[in-house]
Amino acid sequence: MRGTDPERAHGILQESLGLWRGAPLQNIAAGPVCRATVLQLEEEYLAAVEDGLRFSVEHRDPAYVVGELRRMSFTHPWHERLIDLLMISLYRCGRQAEAILTYHDVRERLSRELGVEPSALLRNRLDEILHHAPSLG
Repeated sequence: MRGTDPERAHGILQESLGLWRGAPLQNIAAGPVCRATVLQLEEEYLAAVEDGLRFSVEHRDPAYVVGELRRMSFTHPWHERLIDLLMISLYRCGRQAEAILTYHDVRERLSRELGVEPSALLRNRLDEILHHAPSLG
């Protein structure tokens, strides 16, 4: 449905996300199976939120999601897909310098705290921003 009717798919996704209420299994004993299930559900929820934000970046005005992407990237600093969406949004809003600064901030943090470099996804996105790639719209 996402490919044939993205507006309807986005509506269903937003409606589904609206049903999410608090932490999963919060009133259940916290055994290892429950903890593993909670982690899985939270990851699936985050992926759905990211999908909704990607839709807004690609099909609507990205300026409306910059704040939410900043908040989400602060809350989930190691989710590079969120950083990627933030960089694209900033670039599409005419804020190329902020998009580049976002990359360098993340790169510095990854290096300092984890001793790693950004993924190929973010390195390629930086290159596209620096060269005003047509694919960025």
